Amino acid sequence: MNRPQAILFDFINTLVRNLRYDPLAGNTRLLEYAVDRKGISPEEVTTEAKRLDSEVAVAGNSIVEFTHHQFNRLLFDRLGITFREPMEVLELEFWKECMLFSPELGIADVLTALSAHNLRMGVVSNHPGSGTLLSWELQRHELLNYFEFVISSADYGIRKPHPVIFTSAAARLGMAPSEIWYVGDTLETDMVGARQCHMSAIWYNRRQQEPADIPVDAEVRSWEEFLELAQRYL
Repeated sequence: MNRPQAILFDFINTLVRNLRYDPLAGNTRLLEYAVDRKGISPEEVTTEAKRLDSEVAVAGNSIVEFTHHQFNRLLFDRLGITFREPMEVLELEFWKECMLFSPELGIADVLTALSAHNLRMGVVSNHPGSGTLLSWELQRHELLNYFEFVISSADYGIRKPHPVIFTSAAARLGMAPSEIWYVGDTLETDMVGARQCHMSAIWYNRRQQEPADIPVDAEVRSWEEFLELAQRYL
């Protein structure tokens, strides 16, 4: 591996971990913004959302991202419910009520240490929520200012491991991919995609998964271990 000039990070299970997913609470909040809810309850919306998800679910290995905006438009058009706020507002309000995250243990110390070396950093995530939404969550934990940008697959409609999402991030940094480290927790998307683009692929394996037949440049099981690795190259 080369000395990194920049480091890119995955989002969920890398920078933050998910503690709660409560779509009923999210849909209850959304209906507060409805122009006319047609007498439909939050429970009925949640049931219909599960049904719709089973009908249109994108295969796990698909490179196409089906976004929150697209899903909600389908869901509420089908129910005949309209809203007085745009989809961007609805996405955030649903997220606030539905999701709860905490920063990964030790991540703030790592980002502070990397910033002291003037390393440029960004986020590249597979997520149906927009980069703006992920930025809001990072700001909530006082992590956003460490990053130059936050890219979500929802912004491009393309998911990792497709190389275009990685090369777009490299272009935003103005660097060759070989100058960049990518850190993520998923072998099949994060590590495969990074190595296809000739980035150094660092597997953040906090959950101590068994290694598959997928090559990585390094494996770490904690952010403390990652910092020890990085300091050998900085």
